[in-house]
Parts: sequence; C-alpha cells; structure tokens
Amino acid sequence: MNRYLLAGTAIAALATPLAAQTTIDSRRTDPIRTSELKSGAGDSVKVTDKGSVERTSGAAITLDSNHNVVNEGKIVVTNAEGGSGITVAGDRTGNITNSGTITVDETYTPTDSD
Repeated sequence: MNRYLLAGTAIAALATPLAAQTTIDSRRTDPIRTSELKSGAGDSVKVTDKGSVERTSGAAITLDSNHNVVNEGKIVVTNAEGGSGITVAGDRTGNITNSGTITVDETYTPTDSD
C-alpha cells in the first residue's frame, strides 16, 4: 500500500512544474519579460491560440530568465525598425516553441537613385 502511495506522490511532484506558466489568452500590447513575471520571480510564458502580443516597437517577448516561451497564438511587431517577436537576452537557457505566427514588419520606402 505504501509503495503505491509513494509512486503516486512522486509522479504528481514531477508533473507540477510542467503546468506552472503565465498564460496569455487575450490581446496584450505591453512587452513581456520572463524575468518580470510572477512578481519578479520569473516564469515561463505561453501565448494561447486565443492570445496575442501586439507591439509597435521593441521586442514583444524577451526571454531574460531561465524559462520557456511557447507561442500558439499571434506575436506582431508593426512599423518598428529593429523590432523583434522574441528576443533571447544574454546567458540564458530555455526553449522557444512556436506553432503560431510571428510577424515583424516595417514600412520602408526605398530611395530612387535614378
């Protein structure tokens, strides 16, 4: 009996960290930094298929802590010179999984030199 209880307890303990992440399931326009989630303790972030991060400058999501970024929704940075969908900062480890869309565009009119 005790053996079964310990096995069940061990499996539950292993499964718990996998579920812990900040979920974005609606439209956001503010930048996301993984180090600032969970009141500054850092956290993984998941943009669901109903969520989006939409910016007009800079990075939409910055992976600046040892966490993961999952995008199943939409990341958009429009009219932003040097903008990025997901930026990985410095000496960090984590996974980036993208099954959604990332669009970074800029309005540009080339100079006609003729």
